[in-house]
Amino acid sequence: MIPSIKHIVGFSFIVLSIIVCDSARLFPAGQLSQHVVSDSTSELSSQGNLSTDSSSVIKAIASFHQSGKASYYASRFHGRSTANGESFDMDGFTAAHRTLPFGSIVRVSNPENHTAIVVMVNDRGPYVGSRVIDMARGAARCIDVSLQKVELDAFKPADFQDQGSLLGFCGTSYQPCHVQPQTIVVSDTMTCFSDAVRKHRILAAKNPQQDVFLIVTTIPSSSGTDAEPKTAYLIATRKDSDKTFDSASLLTD
Repeated sequence: MIPSIKHIVGFSFIVLSIIVCDSARLFPAGQLSQHVVSDSTSELSSQGNLSTDSSSVIKAIASFHQSGKASYYASRFHGRSTANGESFDMDGFTAAHRTLPFGSIVRVSNPENHTAIVVMVNDRGPYVGSRVIDMARGAARCIDVSLQKVELDAFKPADFQDQGSLLGFCGTSYQPCHVQPQTIVVSDTMTCFSDAVRKHRILAAKNPQQDVFLIVTTIPSSSGTDAEPKTAYLIATRKDSDKTFDSASLLTD
């Protein structure tokens, strides 16, 4: 059985003081907190490239940043094992990167059409020329990428819980943000990243006036206290939103 948000939040914050969001604005670029995934071969950004739209639960964050060509892989590798042992789904939302740790979440943006998507690193590569990321076909199609320049911002979910917040991505633009658990309502908890992104895309597109979050967190393992915690993916909205929805009914429309 998948734990409830009460158990997830309790586990994540039992030894942390919850950071109360007392501002309705994003932090200016000069005040960003930095969460960097180490990579000696990549350019690091201390400023990030986030907008300054207002939200009561969003605070801007800086990140690992890298620019370069992206490609995708599909049917030839479908069903084969990735470098971390998972089965490759060509229609999923995963990617191969040379150095980022497995489980890192990467926001891939296409500067040509101003679209973005998130992927989870579960494979190694690409090892062709100057390419920096090889995406599953499903993710690449969302931002119309075949072989062209993209911008990467990568995040380690554990870094955010260490700071007393959750890693979230808001709306169809997947703006990365700190999310305070006491300010959201969770509608779904999932254990498959690609399935969570699929559901989030549908809900965010159908509710453009509402902040719909894809949140990455960890939950305690059912195998015992010594076992590694598992990653969970939450679909959530703000508590102060005027509009609520039943995600299950929307998906069957």
